[in-house]
Amino acid sequence: MIMAIKKISLCVLFLFFFMVFSYAGNIDDIFKDFSSVQTIASSFTMEKYLSISQKPFISSGKFYFKNPDFLKWQYFAPFEYGFMIDGNKTFSWQYNNNGKREVKDISNQPMAKAMVSQLYVFIVMDKDSISKTYKIEESEGGIVLYPKDNSTKQMIENIKIIFSSSIAAVRKVVILNRNGDKTIITFSGTEINKDLPENVRVI
Repeated sequence: MIMAIKKISLCVLFLFFFMVFSYAGNIDDIFKDFSSVQTIASSFTMEKYLSISQKPFISSGKFYFKNPDFLKWQYFAPFEYGFMIDGNKTFSWQYNNNGKREVKDISNQPMAKAMVSQLYVFIVMDKDSISKTYKIEESEGGIVLYPKDNSTKQMIENIKIIFSSSIAAVRKVVILNRNGDKTIITFSGTEINKDLPENVRVI
């Protein structure tokens, strides 16, 4: 379960921060745009290209965010699982071999606490903290993150974020690993600052 959280949080950390910005042509302006975002709902498709496989592993789902402390990230295909941060509580869920949904409160697990702490840095748009870990550069249609610390450098070469040209949202995130593996997350149907579904907090 902790490994699953680690894999999910690695992607969400980068997606989440950049999901809400329009490309203003200036990094400082991109950070300033965050202040107007209160809610996000978006569908996503994730393609993972691994050196051990000739075909990508494809998954899809949806995530919801409400400022300042709610985030729900869920996969619908090929399997249903996910996690939710609601205030100071963090839950994960998946189905067991009998087809029964198992929900766990992982609020006190070290990995979950680290994930929440890192996410909050992005939620409050703490540019100083982010800049300590990543070098941020402008790129055509978006920006690129280059890790600074050695532990992240060993895993990730860079992360490219491509912005939508029509709304204040991200169109695509490309995570390139040092070993040549690649993850591409494509967003669709993004809605910003609209009411979230009434049952969004139901697991």
